[in-house]
Amino acid sequence: MKALMLVLWTVAAAVASNGWTAAGEDDLDAAVKKELKKFAGTWHYVAYEKDGVKGPQAEPWMPKDLTQIKVIFKDDRLTIEVAGKTMLEGWICIDPTRKLKVIDFYSTKPEGKVEMGIFEWDGDDQLKVCFTDPGTEQTRPRLFSTTKGTGHVLIVAKREKAK
Repeated sequence: MKALMLVLWTVAAAVASNGWTAAGEDDLDAAVKKELKKFAGTWHYVAYEKDGVKGPQAEPWMPKDLTQIKVIFKDDRLTIEVAGKTMLEGWICIDPTRKLKVIDFYSTKPEGKVEMGIFEWDGDDQLKVCFTDPGTEQTRPRLFSTTKGTGHVLIVAKREKAK
């Protein structure tokens, strides 16, 4: 009888924990969908910093006018254009439930490594992202700043106003 009760309690615990896990996954899915809607649209860079170097001096490809860099989000897909030419395409994976909201970028054009990052909102129209440069050691940033040698990149982007 004791063995039967132990089996029943084990099965009940397993069923209950699976139910909680499924509910937790549903909550995460709902949070991700809600957060992805915030990303939707066209954004322009307003600030850029890499390894402690600010602005266009940080990258040789970067135009002097940062607003020429456009990021277009549609669902979990994104395209980055510079002066009207597509530079990068890929998709993002986010977890908005963490204390530091997580964003990872997977480049499909050109194909590359994952860029691990964090993000935060400044109102509805400004997005701050700090992530790893794909050519460096992959350590997710813990702060919204960069210092020499980290390979971290900080971007502030502003949502394009509807025309």
